[in-house]
Amino acid sequence: EEPQEKVDGERYITKVRNEFDEWNAFLNERVSKFETHMKRVVLEYESSYRGRELPGFVNYNTFESFIKEEVSTLEDPAIMKLKTITEFTRDIFMVVAEQHFSAFSNLFKAAKVIIANMSNKQETEA
Repeated sequence: EEPQEKVDGERYITKVRNEFDEWNAFLNERVSKFETHMKRVVLEYESSYRGRELPGFVNYNTFESFIKEEVSTLEDPAIMKLKTITEFTRDIFMVVAEQHFSAFSNLFKAAKVIIANMSNKQETEA
C-alpha cells in the first residue's frame, strides 16, 4: 500500500512510470539507430563478400558480434535505470516503515536493516 503522503512531492507510481517512459523512449531511439547501422553493416558485408553469400544475408559471426556490441552499449544505461528505480523503491519502503513503526523505534530500525539487505541482495543479483 502506498503511503498517503507523496514522496518528494510526487507519487511513487508516477515516478516509476516516468522512469520507464524515459527508458522506453531511449530504447526506441536506439532501435532506429540500430536498424540504420545494421543496414550499413549488411551493405558493407555484401560489397566485400559478394558472390559468397546470398544478397541481404550476412555471416552469422558478423551478425553475432554486431548484436553483442549493441547489448554491451545498452548494459550501462540499463544498470543506471535499475539503480534509480531501486532508490525510489527503497525510499518508499522507508517511508512506509516509518509510518507504521514510528512508535516502535526498534521495529523501525529492524525494518530499515531488512529493507537495506533485500535491496543490496537484489542489486548484486542484477
